[in-house]
Amino acid sequence: MIVRDELIRELVRRRRECARFFALPQLAHVGRHRVREALAELDDTGIVTHTSEELVIGARLAWRNSPRCLGRAHWRALHIADARLADTPGGLAQACWAYLQAATNGGAVRVIALIGPPRRLDGIGLQIVNPQLIGYGGYLDATNATVVGDPASIALTAVAQDLGWDATGGRFDLLPLVISDPDGDLSFYPAPEQQVLEVPMAHPDPELRWFTDLGLKWHALHSVSNMTLEIGGMSYPTVFNEWYVSSQIAAMLARRDGVLVTIAERMGLDTSSERTLWRDRALLEINRAVLHSYHDAGVRIVDHHTAARLAVGINPPRCAQPSTTPCRRCLTTPDPALRPAFVSSTSAAATADIAQAVPPRRRQASQPA
Repeated sequence: MIVRDELIRELVRRRRECARFFALPQLAHVGRHRVREALAELDDTGIVTHTSEELVIGARLAWRNSPRCLGRAHWRALHIADARLADTPGGLAQACWAYLQAATNGGAVRVIALIGPPRRLDGIGLQIVNPQLIGYGGYLDATNATVVGDPASIALTAVAQDLGWDATGGRFDLLPLVISDPDGDLSFYPAPEQQVLEVPMAHPDPELRWFTDLGLKWHALHSVSNMTLEIGGMSYPTVFNEWYVSSQIAAMLARRDGVLVTIAERMGLDTSSERTLWRDRALLEINRAVLHSYHDAGVRIVDHHTAARLAVGINPPRCAQPSTTPCRRCLTTPDPALRPAFVSSTSAAATADIAQAVPPRRRQASQPA
């Protein structure tokens, strides 16, 4: 439990950040009466009810201040989905599924930030557990140490199953949305399959037409769902999306058990030694298949060379020209205290601890939102 002194320190911090936020040039048109009003509300309730304009300005500046976001050059065009009134897990899940449809936009991906209800003065509030809004289940077979599905999702899949999710054990099972309420209770909400746009993988070369037989696919929307938007001393759970870089999808498909080996063998590559670089050659063809398939399906995507040039172009003081894309070398460390900002709420690695951290009596199954 947070003691009184800690709450006072947090209130002082929020007041300081609130004053800094309203001192930004983008809010110069806001009168001093609004600043006094916000500080008074903060003293009375511990929160500030930002106006829609303040929320939009704060979110756009947060995207501008994110050095690792490739699309931040378009920060002025960021759209906002205001879900601050969705103060229950079910309400937040419904808002997320509406956001999913709007952001996917039939493949013409729109960059949108969904802003959930603010956290209280003690830092407690709703939190989405999933690192991404859409993901695939991963199942570990302990007998032979193999994984069916996405190996990065093993822990989250186990949490969802513990909550009562009826998983099929398939290679591309859409994970449910897992949300923690202010009391720490977990609940899950199955993904609406009809709203999830997925792209099956095919290769552009006729000699590799067997690529479709592999049954590989990926979803269209790259949405990070365990983010926190920090503006004016307030913290909002946030879902934020950009468009995929092809190498991201290729890497996630390649880490699946046996995919690289299968492709290399179908290509007739020598897999007896790493010196033949058979993994690199197989990964290249996955990358080509991703770009071809997404383009053919009309889903927005960018190749990693274009992404690297974009990263350097929007952040020249910090990043050197990459010698090997998509890697880049930063010359200076971004300021972690810069606000407004999008910050990570829960690392994907921490998901493994969630099931143990929540007592069994406080785990609950959920009805679809």
